[in-house]
Amino acid sequence: MGNLQLPDAHIGSDLGTLKASVHPQDYPRLQEAFNAHLSGESDYYEVSYRVKDKQGNWLWVLDRGKVTARNEDDEAIRACGTIKDISELKATELALAELNKSLEKRVEERTERLQQSRDELANTLEELTATQSTLVEAQKMASLGRLVSGVAHELNTPLGTAITASSVLTQSLRSFKDKLDSGKLTLSDTQAFIEVSESSAQLMDSNTTRAAQLVKRFKQASAHEYVSSDDSIELKSFIATFLAYRTKESKAVVELDCHDSICIRSNGQALEKILEDLLSNAIDHGFSAAEGRILIQVRQKEEAISLLFSDNGKGIDEAELTQIFEPFHTTARHKGNVGLGLYMVFNLVTYVLNGSIQCTPNVPKGCTFELVFPSKRL
Repeated sequence: MGNLQLPDAHIGSDLGTLKASVHPQDYPRLQEAFNAHLSGESDYYEVSYRVKDKQGNWLWVLDRGKVTARNEDDEAIRACGTIKDISELKATELALAELNKSLEKRVEERTERLQQSRDELANTLEELTATQSTLVEAQKMASLGRLVSGVAHELNTPLGTAITASSVLTQSLRSFKDKLDSGKLTLSDTQAFIEVSESSAQLMDSNTTRAAQLVKRFKQASAHEYVSSDDSIELKSFIATFLAYRTKESKAVVELDCHDSICIRSNGQALEKILEDLLSNAIDHGFSAAEGRILIQVRQKEEAISLLFSDNGKGIDEAELTQIFEPFHTTARHKGNVGLGLYMVFNLVTYVLNGSIQCTPNVPKGCTFELVFPSKRL
């Protein structure tokens, strides 16, 4: 340590001789530690401070020492110690402190950025949620609009025909009455009136019956028409009985693949109606009166039932797939179909059985409806 500007002489109990060589900011700390030890507050003193070297540079040193002799009044008369150059250690310590400070700043900045990102994501999520709610409401209103429009369109034809027939009958009746009152009624007039009356009555009867059937069909399409029930169902027997009754006059060959042990509790009325409409849809639209094959596959998956209804018919165009569950969507309106069958199936699966349904095209032809709905095991 000969490179330091420290006095070689004995310094006694006065640090004044060191003051010129110790950094002004560190001298009070040295003085405090040294005096505390002299007064007996500590067994030894240890303090680090900066000292000038002979070139005038500041070096960090670690000063350790203790009192080795005291007089009769317990005053320190001798102290010994060592001074060690810790400049490299202090430089490392300062570098670590600076690094920690830098890291803390970076962590704070990163935390602030993450907080901003989180707030932005929260705002974005809130906006998306609001947008989703708006879209859902818009879709509901659009669906309701299509439903109302479809109901009006389907009822307009039979009711319009019935009104026209009633008007023709009323006009014919008025003409018949006028001729009768004036005494000008002839046999041919009477025969003509009877023919018009019969024709008009027949039109009114057939079209009001058609309107009543449509209203009944509309009501069936509502899930609210199905009373909540919890029927005990052995699926294989249930479906086999349904098929035996519904496929008597059909050319379609239906195969059932269902384990004997699948026994559940579910809404039997809704399940039967779903099968009925899927079967009618396959026969009327998929096969068009031609022969075809249908496979119904049922599996138990934990607390859910998976039912696959597949046919090898003409299939469904991909452009139609997104609309097949919409009300009044049909490709056979010319045959008198209303387009409520699959809409009803969707409502029953979703809102009565609390499940889901989707349709996928088969390769090379046909399509598959997959139903998944929860069930309580018996």
